[in-house]
Amino acid sequence: MAYKTVESICKAAIRDAFRIYTTAAITADMIQQAVDFYNASEPIVWRAFHWKTKKIEETAVPDSEGIITLGADVDIVRAVQPIDTDGDPGMLVWHEDEIRSAMLGNGTISSGKFDHMDDADDGSRRIKVNADDDVSTYKILAFRRFVKAEVSADYDSGEPSATPSDYRVLTWKLDQAESTLISFITDKLRGWKGADETGKWKHSLNGTIKDLREQEANEQLITPDEGSFGELGDW
Repeated sequence: MAYKTVESICKAAIRDAFRIYTTAAITADMIQQAVDFYNASEPIVWRAFHWKTKKIEETAVPDSEGIITLGADVDIVRAVQPIDTDGDPGMLVWHEDEIRSAMLGNGTISSGKFDHMDDADDGSRRIKVNADDDVSTYKILAFRRFVKAEVSADYDSGEPSATPSDYRVLTWKLDQAESTLISFITDKLRGWKGADETGKWKHSLNGTIKDLREQEANEQLITPDEGSFGELGDW
């Protein structure tokens, strides 16, 4: 899926707030303010959407010590599941932190368990599984993280990957919330230029969340009790 860049969202909000119809009329200070308001939207827009909207499913391979370094988008790990040599999912791997390991007298993560580790130097999330489990691949279910945008002086259109957080490179991953985000930034830009804020983005936010909840309610299925069937299988 092709997500919109923060740049396109910010420029749409600027056009709405200032009634600008040409890109040439958009100034650097307008861009900076729009990016600042994008970052300020995180607790208001991003966090308002439930976990299913922000979930990530990916496969990961542990190193020789059982450490798994996850993708840059991963924030909070919700579930870990081993994949066998035939590509079939096994029983879920449960969380066991260092304190539980010490209480159990293991000294290390138990078999069939995982622990959260400190982030890698580049900020990537890491977890650790028991290396002796001999599992080559795990399936990870996690929250997607909100990444703040910046106006980078080092941005180069010929090498955009060098500045992944630049507003011209960073993308907005909650497509259902796109109109709410634009409305929020537009309203804040109106206030910045001295006009009254309308608060219309709140109606957009509530309406979109309501629609998503109704959609998910219609999709609900009866799930058999795990104890009756052994393994939960695929997600």
